[in-house]
Amino acid sequence: MVPGLIHHTGLLWTNLARRLLFPVNNFLREMIKATMLKANRLSPDLKGKPVRSTARFRFELRGRDRELAAFFAAFVVLSLLYRVILFCSLYVWSMDTLGFDPILVSPVRFWGGFWSDCVAGFMMTAVFALIGACVHGILRLFGPRWDLNWIDIFLGTMLLVCSGLFVLTHYHLVFELQTGLTMSLLRFGWAQFGSKNFFGLIDLRHALFLAVPAASFLILRWWLKNGRFTKLLLACVLAAVLFPFAAPQDSRLVPELRFHPLYFFARDYWINGLLGSDNPYAIRTDLPGSEQMKSIKLIDETFVNLDAPGARPALTPSQPRPKVWNVIWFIMESVGSEYVSDRSFGNEVPMPFLERMAREGLCLTQHRAASNTSARAGFSLFTGIYPPCEERDISTAPDVRLPTINRFLGESYHSFVLTPSSTSFCFPRPVLANNGVKDIYDRDSIPSRKNADRFALARNEVDAMSFFLQKLDEAERPFFATYWSFVPHFPYSNYGANDLFQAVQPEKRREYYKNLRVLDQQLERAFVYLQEQDLLKDTILFFVGDHGESFGQHAGYWRHTLGTFDESYKTPAIFYQPKLFPPSEVTSNTSHVDVLPTLLEAMGIPFNANLLSGESVLNKPNRKYVFTVSGLGDHLSLVSNNRLKVSISFNKHEEAYAYDLAKDPSETVKLRAEDYPDEMEALLKFHNYEARIVEDYDQCLRSGGSFHGQTLHGQTLLGQQKLPAMPQGPN
Repeated sequence: MVPGLIHHTGLLWTNLARRLLFPVNNFLREMIKATMLKANRLSPDLKGKPVRSTARFRFELRGRDRELAAFFAAFVVLSLLYRVILFCSLYVWSMDTLGFDPILVSPVRFWGGFWSDCVAGFMMTAVFALIGACVHGILRLFGPRWDLNWIDIFLGTMLLVCSGLFVLTHYHLVFELQTGLTMSLLRFGWAQFGSKNFFGLIDLRHALFLAVPAASFLILRWWLKNGRFTKLLLACVLAAVLFPFAAPQDSRLVPELRFHPLYFFARDYWINGLLGSDNPYAIRTDLPGSEQMKSIKLIDETFVNLDAPGARPALTPSQPRPKVWNVIWFIMESVGSEYVSDRSFGNEVPMPFLERMAREGLCLTQHRAASNTSARAGFSLFTGIYPPCEERDISTAPDVRLPTINRFLGESYHSFVLTPSSTSFCFPRPVLANNGVKDIYDRDSIPSRKNADRFALARNEVDAMSFFLQKLDEAERPFFATYWSFVPHFPYSNYGANDLFQAVQPEKRREYYKNLRVLDQQLERAFVYLQEQDLLKDTILFFVGDHGESFGQHAGYWRHTLGTFDESYKTPAIFYQPKLFPPSEVTSNTSHVDVLPTLLEAMGIPFNANLLSGESVLNKPNRKYVFTVSGLGDHLSLVSNNRLKVSISFNKHEEAYAYDLAKDPSETVKLRAEDYPDEMEALLKFHNYEARIVEDYDQCLRSGGSFHGQTLHGQTLLGQQKLPAMPQGPN
């Protein structure tokens, strides 16, 4: 069986090579035959003189050879179109990305990387030939006489459209996240974004871009029946292949811009995925002590100060609650703390209402998100547990059962969550729905009102807030309500002219500030509504950014998701209820995981602190560090009580570094992480511990057992509570 398989595999690759090389070989052979003239056929008076040959030769491509040639030529058309758009973006429209300087890289040198486009074309042509051969072989078994030309047309068109989508994605990542499309980003987007949201972003310009190579393929396969056009086409393709070797190369052009997106992707995966050496940090198996492996709360001496006074114990079930409070969370998408009151450009304050709340409430001045992507950050807010530092995002796992805030508040609370965006887009919907939060409203369930939507993936922010206030009015008391905004998220949709921030640079930051003001107005609108409805006196408000946002403070880092710098992690965090939180500031390090225990303690609700990663900010901190996880789950950082920040990369790039935030808050002077062995030990142990403990805890809940005998409130075993199944589709 094995020899036969090897034999057929060899035949397949031989046939594939023949089909790929036959058109070029046939073209050259016919050219030579047609232009050679034998000396004895020339008349004596023409010998030794220039000869003009009018001889013609017949050159045709037949069957699949014509399909392959048409596909390759259409791919070259796609590559040329991409290069022209990229050229205009860099040299004509002066779009800034990846430190590109049009003065240093001449337009001629820009085209020196076109050879990678040809390599990518040969790669995709080989894929087209291989898939086509397999499909043809299978269909021949069922219908030997079937006309299978439609198979080649369909496969070629689909592969070109997919290649076009790949190129478009790379292009947008280059100018929006300052990076190219890599395997890690592809996996992240596939898991968090969803095909529905992806195709929802395709507009008329994208559709036209995708239509050009597909139409070229259909036209070329018909024109290639003409021998004259075949010769002209092959000559043009040959010139396109040879031109880059004559054009000068420039190593100052970064790979994301120099290479074709498909070639860049394959190159990155080959270097960092297949050939990359194992990261020594990633294969370490360090773990804390055995007691820590039974507790979600950090209790090991690696993470906490054992000689410091312990935090106040959790409330007992017998202690009565002083009052039953309504709770409203305002989770502000992509709002970083450094932007809320920024006047550095001579502009007005972007968020004056939130600035007022910071003065009148309990403000956490050194607050950091547990992650710089929404799903992981929201997970830590709702559960009080750090997300594991791994590629898999447990918050979006369909069967995740880790308890969320509504389980701690109790069944008497009516809970609902509303976001203008889609909950299938980087949103921790499964962990909420599997814990009984039935009312989850998003773009698909919020009715469209008088205000037009500004972005394909989100309902208008004004209409979304109107619907939220309507749901507050309908909600039974007590309630737990969450409004998770969208308007400050890229692409910073245009909500009208605003001249307050004209001096802000760069342009995207200016658009971002405009949208911060839009969000601030909606938050104030909700506050006024609660006052008018006489709800404010019975309601705890909590304002927090899910994560921050970057605007090139560090070269190559824009938006969020990537990197470990503070601008994408530090967020505002404010508790407001004058009866519980007098105006004050907490200046010690705090994290998203601290929100839940702080709220429960302030409300007088009993809870088991051993099942939460965080600590109440109402007590003196007992821990040494707070941790942050990168959006792709490949970097882990900690910040110590004396503002030392240490980070480790767990991907193929072996890297560890540190910053002294007390002396260098802008993170400009990189230090050796190896000079801080205690922090390195804490990172390595936490990396392995958190992934294992969270999975063990979740597995216990899914199987119906208890977690090392721990209970949620000191009364009910977690595993004995039957949780509802996750509802399908939007509510």
